[in-house]
Amino acid sequence: MVESFAQAGKHIDAESATRICDLFGQHPYYTQKFCFLLFERSEHGASPDDLRETYQLLLDTEKALFESTLRRLTAVQIAVLTAIAREPCQKIYAAGYMRRHNLRSTGGTQLSLEALAKEDLIEESKRDKGWVVVDPLFQKWLVSRAL
Repeated sequence: MVESFAQAGKHIDAESATRICDLFGQHPYYTQKFCFLLFERSEHGASPDDLRETYQLLLDTEKALFESTLRRLTAVQIAVLTAIAREPCQKIYAAGYMRRHNLRSTGGTQLSLEALAKEDLIEESKRDKGWVVVDPLFQKWLVSRAL
């Protein structure tokens, strides 16, 4: 990324490049799209303001898709999805987790988990966190929307 910017006469420091990759969990689509938007909007280099503004622009470009996804879901599915976005968890059915996220029914939560996994919106991470939102930008958008 640093070299690509430099070849075009623009500058991005290595720390910013690393932060961009980390921001999207190495997700290639969002990393590439973010860099494209950043490259297009920055005249000579990528300032911290450029990074923030580009992140907001990327969220804005994906917002319609995210909203469309939510429109297909039930209220319980949205609640479960938002809970997982805010707090990835191995023990979804734990009383404390369900209470913190206002998930009222174990049965409804279980059906929602199955439906969301079938739609590839969530997955059970084998590495560490249990249930997670598959799309890293969608996860961040859900968290910002829920606040």
